[in-house]
Amino acid sequence: MEIIRHYPIIRRYPYRYTNDAFDKSHEMYNDPVLTEHYNQWKKRINPRTNRKIKIGGKTYNAIKNDFMISFLYGRVFYLKLANIDEEKYKEETIQLNHETDKENEIISSTIEQINRLQHWNDYVMYDGIKYGLQKVLNHVHRENDCFGKMEYSMEKKYKCRGCMNKNVRYQCLCHTYTIHKCNKCGYEEKIDFHSTPFL
Repeated sequence: MEIIRHYPIIRRYPYRYTNDAFDKSHEMYNDPVLTEHYNQWKKRINPRTNRKIKIGGKTYNAIKNDFMISFLYGRVFYLKLANIDEEKYKEETIQLNHETDKENEIISSTIEQINRLQHWNDYVMYDGIKYGLQKVLNHVHRENDCFGKMEYSMEKKYKCRGCMNKNVRYQCLCHTYTIHKCNKCGYEEKIDFHSTPFL
């Protein structure tokens, strides 16, 4: 089994509806004007003009936005939240976040174990995968037990294709990077440390 040369990924909390989204849903659900507009829209009637509208058309979709709630992870139809048991949902969210925290504690411990490995072919098992040292750790070249020191070699500038061709269709990806070189075997590592803002 191959040894993976990067750390296991720290888990993110699962995407869940926020308390603010639920509050907004209740507010919209109890708004009689919004309810009337929603009922008209469902019947393919523009509540602003009382004219017929086409399902999926520009006007139909523009009015649909009135019934959507924006939250941290996206947008949701307000009635979808109104039909969820909020207390149960919040309890589930707490449990899911707790499980994520526990998993991340294990991952953090695994990363610490990886950093303490002594040799290139040593590894730590996590989730059925072998994890080993990265090529460079703390400015020391660890690949194949070289143990040379990574020293500053030079700075270079990368000019992106868009700027080279003066083509405004491309985002500017110009950036500056440094090259560090192992003082023992000559291995080079490129480190990006600055990118220009997108223009």
